[in-house]
Amino acid sequence: MPPTGSALRRPIPAPRVAGPGPDASGGGRTIDAVLRGLPSHGWAGGWVGRRDRALLVLTQRAGLSYPAIAALTVGDITVRDGAATIRVEGGDPITLRMTDDCLLCGPCALSRWLHALGLAGMHSDGRVVASVIARAAPLSTHSPHVCEGATLASDGASGTLVFPADDRWAVAPVTQTGLPVPARPVHDLRARAAHGPHRTGPSPRAHLDVARVDGTTTPAPVDRPTALENRVRTLLNGLA
Repeated sequence: MPPTGSALRRPIPAPRVAGPGPDASGGGRTIDAVLRGLPSHGWAGGWVGRRDRALLVLTQRAGLSYPAIAALTVGDITVRDGAATIRVEGGDPITLRMTDDCLLCGPCALSRWLHALGLAGMHSDGRVVASVIARAAPLSTHSPHVCEGATLASDGASGTLVFPADDRWAVAPVTQTGLPVPARPVHDLRARAAHGPHRTGPSPRAHLDVARVDGTTTPAPVDRPTALENRVRTLLNGLA
């Protein structure tokens, strides 16, 4: 059954071509340097690298706000013929064009992450996903452009968040070896409405501490947009 989200029901105006997005680092490494240094294969580095590459492309290349990125579903992104079209509720579609350098290609980054999410959705055994990503060829400047084909959401996956809040693999150390015992990430299929209306500015931070029984404190959970913003800052500051 085709997606029925409000972003897909409304008439789609002509897409705008994205330029460089805002620099969230406050200094630090350039976006090109970070993209070149991300892992592309091995487990769990290949999974984390694919996710981080897509996240950086959406914020730094497409210029999307963190609330908008947190609300994106797989069905909101289409990659075909060397271009990625991103549909955002309440705004015009954004188009990212292919670049010669595969390490810096936004459409390729999104296509590879959507493919990884698709694998996780199709296979209940997490070892299948880990095996595919672990054996992938290392990404290089001259790697084939996967964006030149077509990457479309299947009917069953179209409502899956592009960055699931409960992706247990995304927090695995990139140096971890072996295959995962748990099944695939349990993707958050909640509707976009669950995130509330999109905000154009930075989301408020929630750096509160929660007291534990033993007297120590642990940071309170932050909202998803803030978590994504923190991850981008970590990457651009070279702390990942």
